[in-house]
Amino acid sequence: MRNKAMIIGVSALTLGLSNMIPVYAIDKASKKEEVVYAMLNSDGSVDGGYVVNVMYSEDGQIIDYGNYSEVKNLTTTDELTYKDGKIVASTSSDKLYYEGYLKEIELPWNIDIQYYLDNNSISAKDLAGASGHLKIVMNITKNIDANETFFDNFALQASMTLNTNLCSNIVAQGATIANVGEDKQLTYTILPGSEKEIAVESDVTDFEMDAIAINGVQLDLGIDIDNMDTSELNDKIDEIVDAVSDLNDGAEELDDGANALVEGSTALNEGTSTVNSGASSLSQGANELVSGIEQIQTGLTTLNGQSESLTSGSSEVKEALFTINSSLENVNINSDDLSTLIEASTQIQSGIDNLVTYLETIDSTISSYESQVGSLSDIQSSTTETISQLEYLASIDIENAGLYQQLIQLLQAGYASEQILQGLQSNNSTALSGAQQLQSSYKEFNNSITELVNSLSALIENMSQLKVGIQQLVDNYDTLDNGINDYTEAVAQIVAGYNQIYSASQTLASGANDLYSGTQSLVNGSENLLDGSETLAEGTAELYEGTSTFYEEVNDIDITDSIQDVIDDLMGSDYEPVSFVDEQNTDVKMVQFVIKTNAIEKEEENEMEEIVEEKSIWQKILSFFGLDN
Repeated sequence: MRNKAMIIGVSALTLGLSNMIPVYAIDKASKKEEVVYAMLNSDGSVDGGYVVNVMYSEDGQIIDYGNYSEVKNLTTTDELTYKDGKIVASTSSDKLYYEGYLKEIELPWNIDIQYYLDNNSISAKDLAGASGHLKIVMNITKNIDANETFFDNFALQASMTLNTNLCSNIVAQGATIANVGEDKQLTYTILPGSEKEIAVESDVTDFEMDAIAINGVQLDLGIDIDNMDTSELNDKIDEIVDAVSDLNDGAEELDDGANALVEGSTALNEGTSTVNSGASSLSQGANELVSGIEQIQTGLTTLNGQSESLTSGSSEVKEALFTINSSLENVNINSDDLSTLIEASTQIQSGIDNLVTYLETIDSTISSYESQVGSLSDIQSSTTETISQLEYLASIDIENAGLYQQLIQLLQAGYASEQILQGLQSNNSTALSGAQQLQSSYKEFNNSITELVNSLSALIENMSQLKVGIQQLVDNYDTLDNGINDYTEAVAQIVAGYNQIYSASQTLASGANDLYSGTQSLVNGSENLLDGSETLAEGTAELYEGTSTFYEEVNDIDITDSIQDVIDDLMGSDYEPVSFVDEQNTDVKMVQFVIKTNAIEKEEENEMEEIVEEKSIWQKILSFFGLDN
């Protein structure tokens, strides 16, 4: 591989010094251009730099500013005076080139280069002459310690040159690849304000590589927008506008649908809340019904026992009456018979007192029973209303209609209690009829007892009348006894009916509790649905607003102006050049960066010195870029 030594400095012409020309102090910096040359180590770190300043004289005088370690005039023999960062000269030339070696250099970009051979990190020195699978990774990022105006407005062009005799199977994503003789030249463009990672892979043998060159310039694409045919692009923009219009219409419909969903969710939430309230009342009423029926059942059990005692007492009274009647058949008015008669009358009076007590208890129990029956009717009415509400919800909430039908079937099962209630009311009528007959017979019986008492007081004088009264009492008591038996049977039927009611009420209470739990879950679900639909409505409203704005924006797009704006941004059309060297240089026409790494060469080739012929400044610049061949 031919040796391409980097020329990093140019010596001043070895001409004799002319007589010194007086230098006059002027404060205004002269018009100038700057070409910044930076030398990088193989890993991308900065090794040094200098600036070639192109100065435009005004009346033969120039003034410039910079922090240099040394300055050299490259075009004339005119002396440069450099002191405290200020360069002053008098010249007869309209343009003067001078070179200033920078004491410090902070490039706008951080450049980091890593080398890997067979997936192992390797230095550039060790890489020279090596063989294997090579990977070069170069990261170019913003240097936050430098003036950011150059990073934001300058494009970079990075170039690598690989000798195809040493490199094969080259892979370079994103590179523009050109053949230059036996070399492959890989070129990458980094736009202003951008960072980039560059990766190149190749199989290498006895590897060497020329320097990596990076140029930084203000981008000028030279595009004439007015002569561009943008009709096809305009057609695509029109398609986008139509698509955005459709999207906006869809967003509007979606927004309307979301609002309708909110309204439906609100109605559903209100309906489920109503059903839940009714189910709560039904559950509470059903539990109260079970409790009331338990009390009635306890009372009926007691009443049934009392009715049995009543039957037994009636039998005792009946036997006593027959005893009296038999006694009167052959009664002889004497003290012994009178005593027997009085004793029997006492037994009758005792039986009458017991009957009175039983009748009072029966009346109280029947009244309580009638009250509970009324409560059951109220609950059935509430159940009917709840079923109607569930049927309404099933008609508007099709998705959950099955749940509503299950709840309706559960409530309809409670209607079984209505048949039991009708049977109970029928038995109650029978019981009341028996009780009324008992009371009627009791009046006749009471009248007979009264007559008996009166007859006893005048027993001797009115014995025959007494016999008639006792006979009437015996005759009427059969009717009373039949009424008591009817009453007892009615009470037994009521007890049996209430056992069925109690079982049905427990089923109803369990179903009502399940219904309340189900409607509570339904309420929670409808509330979540309402919250979700409201959130959806808010989102669709924002979407519709966004698509409307989007449509307004794209509808007003002028593609020519938009392309021009993009180009202006890339080229930095509003960028005013500033000095890289010193901000006191206020009249800068152009700045350019020329950045190069060291070449990767085998040591034996570096031992040969190359004779460099004296060249002009332009030849030196071409030689720096490797363009002098």
